[in-house]
Amino acid sequence: MSDIAMKQEPTPLEPPTPAVPDVEALLVKVWAVFAVDQNLNLRAPEAPTQAGFLALARAGKDVWNAWRKAYPEPTAIFISLDFHESNAIDFSGFSFAGGSVNQDRTLMTPCVDFSGCTFKSGANFKGTQFGKHAVLERVRFSSTANFTDARFEDNVTFQGSAFHGETNFELVHFGGVPNFHGCTLNQNTSFEGAKYSDIPSARAASAYRTLKLAFAQQHDIRKEQHFFRLEMRAETGITKYPKRLLYQLYQLLSDYGFSLIRPVGLWFICLVLATFSYGYLAEASFSVTNIDWPLTFRFIKYSLLNAVPLPGLDKMSADLFLKDSDIQLALTILEILHKTVSLVAFFLVGLALRNLFKMKG
Repeated sequence: MSDIAMKQEPTPLEPPTPAVPDVEALLVKVWAVFAVDQNLNLRAPEAPTQAGFLALARAGKDVWNAWRKAYPEPTAIFISLDFHESNAIDFSGFSFAGGSVNQDRTLMTPCVDFSGCTFKSGANFKGTQFGKHAVLERVRFSSTANFTDARFEDNVTFQGSAFHGETNFELVHFGGVPNFHGCTLNQNTSFEGAKYSDIPSARAASAYRTLKLAFAQQHDIRKEQHFFRLEMRAETGITKYPKRLLYQLYQLLSDYGFSLIRPVGLWFICLVLATFSYGYLAEASFSVTNIDWPLTFRFIKYSLLNAVPLPGLDKMSADLFLKDSDIQLALTILEILHKTVSLVAFFLVGLALRNLFKMKG
């Protein structure tokens, strides 16, 4: 019986295993960084100077992370440095676990990227000036994160980042849209005194809505209200007329339901104008040439009664005004306008009081 050659199916190729950085080789590179030139005052891997931290950062993510794993204690310092143009460093994937990082008053590159970084013992970006399109996505802040008085020239994205410690964005200048989509925010997060771009856009409205909902989940009503106003301001700028007119009136008359003074002022101005108008109609009907103080007080009382939009308080009109058809028509229109505006003012006052005392429906 002759042998029959059997065809074997080719063995499927397994996907190549990603290369794992050689730890020892990376440590050699770490030591090489400090052995380049002692005149640079880099000191040693266990206690670098700021120049040493800068040299490690320029060596790249793998070298930096190998150094950090071997020496977790030192606080990385980048104070008052200029990372623009030729000095730019890509910090994406850097691990700052172990020590903290201090970038107080640092001037960052126009397109700085800290994506995937980990800050385990605190991150200080106080006063840092970030250029355009700052990227801090998927960053883990395990301890405090301080961005006080930082300045973002344009858009900044923290998408997917986690703030597990006290976080400070006080006095920060956001020149563009701050993107916090998918972030975990600590309850001790402050945006007190922060300034935001006045350019309305759908992207801005979505960003502020995200922050509003995040603080709503934490039951932090003050911050929720703050970002609701910013969301409404952005929505107002992108909404088409005539709906946009309603948004603008809502902002003008009540600051989106958060001002108590504005609706009270509206009610008082309406009262004064209506009083003079009622007085004019009363004088026209009675042909008064000199001031009749009893009559004057009667139409002031009449105006006050109409300023309280309740039924049955305007029965004085029969005594104050003649049955002239033109006067009666003008009086009816004036009463409707006066009561409508007063009713709107009362509603906005109630809304402001509700928001002031943090009452939720």
